[in-house]
Amino acid sequence: MKCLLLLVPLLLAIGAASGAGCDPEVGFSCGEGRCIDKKYRCDGNINCLSGADEKGCTECADTAVFCDGRCAFRCDGVARCADGADERGCKVSWPVFECSPGRTVLASKRCDGIQNCDAGEDEEGCNFVEDCQGGAVYCDGRCWPASVRCDRVAWCSDGADERDCPWTRSWNKTCG
Repeated sequence: MKCLLLLVPLLLAIGAASGAGCDPEVGFSCGEGRCIDKKYRCDGNINCLSGADEKGCTECADTAVFCDGRCAFRCDGVARCADGADERGCKVSWPVFECSPGRTVLASKRCDGIQNCDAGEDEEGCNFVEDCQGGAVYCDGRCWPASVRCDRVAWCSDGADERDCPWTRSWNKTCG
């Protein structure tokens, strides 16, 4: 009975993570089975796998600048604005990966599970666990963004992204 009582909040949490009941006052539904904190909407960083959190923005968070019809994260070493406005005036020099002639992204964004280069070159050739950067999860032959880890939605076919999460450890101790 104790495990059954623990299962109810778990199922409710999975429903919230899947976008069911995503409260618009505090969250944003990605439309792909995920609900993210609304502070990540229009911040210039893609948090939904589909990029839905950065689409249709007309105003940007303080961390971003509006250009080319979207919000672009500022001073991260990735020139996303055609005129380079998102990198102008920044005092940081970062190691970069060349996407195409004249277009670079931070080297740390390579194999992070999020396509930063227009043609996705930064995510090509990421075939091994060791290739995944920035906490990205390797499964099903690719790197998934770190944001899928422990989000209570199994993105990996073997559930690797949900293993050893705080909520699974407490479940195993109680019901194990």
